[in-house]
Amino acid sequence: MLAKQLWRILSNPTSLAARILKARYFPNTSILEAKIGYRPSYAWRSISSAVPLICAGLRWRIGSGSLVRVWLDPWIPRPSTFKPVSRPFLLHPEATVDKLIDPNSGEWNIPLVEILFHPPDREAILSLPLGHGVFSDITI
Repeated sequence: MLAKQLWRILSNPTSLAARILKARYFPNTSILEAKIGYRPSYAWRSISSAVPLICAGLRWRIGSGSLVRVWLDPWIPRPSTFKPVSRPFLLHPEATVDKLIDPNSGEWNIPLVEILFHPPDREAILSLPLGHGVFSDITI
């Protein structure tokens, strides 16, 4: 039940409950990275306990790519981790997915993707449709 509340907060970050919890418990981070904090309420402690459950099945849908970190966030459509198997070597570890998108065409920068990723990652990435900057990255 509390996982459902956490999902509601993730899905509707402008709701009153989400704004109150953000102001009190995670003003400078996302709810998924928030710490329990000092003297948390029972509700917040309970919602926080559902984070690992939600994170296990959570991934990003790429829109602009500006919010999603290439190497750290789950965004590649694959079973289990949703993260690349390839290791960072040319891109900074905190680089975002928008660095893999050609700014002129709004499509994947195929030569860069081919250099950076192993074939299974490459195929999964190039199969992802892009939002062409029309919508923001969202969690699904």
